[in-house]
Amino acid sequence: MSIMSSPFKHPKSGIFYFRKAVPKRLVPIIGKAVFKPSLNTKDLREAKSLIIPLHAEVDNKIVNQNDRAKGKGNTFGDFGLRNLRVSIA
Repeated sequence: MSIMSSPFKHPKSGIFYFRKAVPKRLVPIIGKAVFKPSLNTKDLREAKSLIIPLHAEVDNKIVNQNDRAKGKGNTFGDFGLRNLRVSIA
């Protein structure tokens, strides 16, 4: 888990953005080096409230891609279903 990012204001438009760097090893997999979506607001208070769920979503994407890169896909669910079928039969 990382430290919560602060929204940053575009110098010309005044609109706030969320910015989160992608780990270098995941850039080829994710396809970008930085997540930088607009928060579509010029109000700092609103930007701070909008950034919380966005931060969680981006962190989840990075964690999921990291797990895939390490070969830790969702195999536990399949294993559990196979064992359940064997025990029922």
